[in-house]
Amino acid sequence: MIKKIAYNLLSLLFKPFPRNKHLWVTGKITSWEFANNPPAFFDNSKHFFLYLVNNTDEKVYWLSSSDEEIKMLKEYNLPVVKYPSIKGIWLVLRAKFSFHHYGSDQINYWFQRGSVQLNFWHGTPIKMIGYDIREKIPLKHNFYLDMMRKGGEEYVFSTSKFVSEKIFERAFDIGQEHLLNFGYPRMDVMGLSEEENMEFCRKYSPELIKYIEIAKSYKKVFLYMPTYREDDPSYFEKANVDFEKMSKALEAADGVFFLKLHPLTKSPGIKDYKNIIQIGNDVDIYPFLIYTTYLVTDYSSIVFDYLMLDKEMIFIPYDMEDYVSQRKLYFDYDEVTPGIKYSSFSEFIDSIPETGSLDYSEDRKRVREKMIDDYAFDASERTYRFIKEHYKL
Repeated sequence: MIKKIAYNLLSLLFKPFPRNKHLWVTGKITSWEFANNPPAFFDNSKHFFLYLVNNTDEKVYWLSSSDEEIKMLKEYNLPVVKYPSIKGIWLVLRAKFSFHHYGSDQINYWFQRGSVQLNFWHGTPIKMIGYDIREKIPLKHNFYLDMMRKGGEEYVFSTSKFVSEKIFERAFDIGQEHLLNFGYPRMDVMGLSEEENMEFCRKYSPELIKYIEIAKSYKKVFLYMPTYREDDPSYFEKANVDFEKMSKALEAADGVFFLKLHPLTKSPGIKDYKNIIQIGNDVDIYPFLIYTTYLVTDYSSIVFDYLMLDKEMIFIPYDMEDYVSQRKLYFDYDEVTPGIKYSSFSEFIDSIPETGSLDYSEDRKRVREKMIDDYAFDASERTYRFIKEHYKL
């Protein structure tokens, strides 16, 4: 309560002063989704931040409560500021623009009020989100709240008009005029050439280079990225994966299987295999995607981003009945998952030799036309151009 009162007093003190329209902030100062607060330099916030730093003259800062992350970004020669600190609080109070991909509490909800917030979110969902799964509590209209909101706006990003109308308008309780169908900044890196991508990794994702080198030495590269199960962080242990059998099948097919779990998912503790490799949960996976042959998943939003690569996808919804009982879906599952389906990992492993004959290109085209509008790996550019024109930067 004392903290909230202090936040409100600071917000009120700075409210009469115009915010700096050339000052931008993002980052990660809360740690609700991590037990040990590791670096969180990934997803849409990372990629739009890097676009602003490298392509504009705007003053942009990454705020962080992690000493490890601050050290890392300083090594990358990027503008990072400790939070909480006097400078960090000052920047949030003065910045005209802030952006995030989890929620406004990714930075500081109280200090951002009155700013323009860009909510990139973290993917086009198959499962229900936002106000579709929780009750909206109406805010009482009073002088104080109206004054605090004055001058502030929020934009939510989407990949298509269909997605905005079908999902985000209701899930975020936001009008179509504040839904921007530009795509996601994290997708832009998938449009880089291999040479450009390696340069990006050397600068900003060096932890990926070892995985890229491994991937390039195999004919078939499988990347498994399942969605998170809120009700059971240890869910993957129940998949009953026979890794010994998988390793042998991969070896016969000149294949490698990379496992990348959600940051909150408990690691299954895979023993060392040459061709089964777990990538750290907090690693930015997007620069790695162009080196894969197949995406393997279940209900993850990565499906729709991966469509831009026009590569085969494999689905293993082994717990479909249990999952849907916990979290309803927006779509008929088969309609938006353009790829072969296996009901178990055992089925998938037995079929590894046959994956080279998969061809779901027509299904991918159908889904892509609905889920992704006019996008050319340019979400960051379109976003900045919109802000620059709309707010006369």
